[in-house]
Amino acid sequence: MPIPKQTKKPLYYRGFGQSKYSCYLFFQFIYLYLLSAFTLESWMFERFITVGYTALVDFTKVQPVADTFSSACEWSNIHNITEMILDHQGILEKALLNLRVQLNYHPVGYNLLPEKFTMPELQKLYETILDRILDRRNFQRKIVGTGILKRLNETKKGVAHKAPFYYKFDLRKYQKALSSGMGFEL
Repeated sequence: MPIPKQTKKPLYYRGFGQSKYSCYLFFQFIYLYLLSAFTLESWMFERFITVGYTALVDFTKVQPVADTFSSACEWSNIHNITEMILDHQGILEKALLNLRVQLNYHPVGYNLLPEKFTMPELQKLYETILDRILDRRNFQRKIVGTGILKRLNETKKGVAHKAPFYYKFDLRKYQKALSSGMGFEL
């Protein structure tokens, strides 16, 4: 069975074009999928092997680009995706589940938030990924307890109620948490 030649770029760069931001993306392998789907004569319709990755990116800085096999490539709200070909719905669901489980073990946010950010901004990032509301006090207690944050002596200006403090990541502790894990459950 003939297999098309691959480009010299790693697979995960496809669809993200030549963006200089690509080198800062967080990628994680999730699963290797094999699907025997059709019995037509072309190699494209006999068997599919898909390598699944999750990627955390700032979608405002990365513009998806269609590859040779796609007519379009764009960002979509996960709740608005209706129909996908072959086993792609299952791949998306597994990727999302994997990402949500990983939040309990590895920190996120370093490349997705500004250098200094408020606790509500960090919590909103976690809530977006988990697709659920988190208790503010429990979230703050757990995330501060990991030791990956430094509280700054500066508060956000121009807010209606009590101004939240700014935080920044302690890069050394953040890297350690990435390698050894955090071990808490949200």
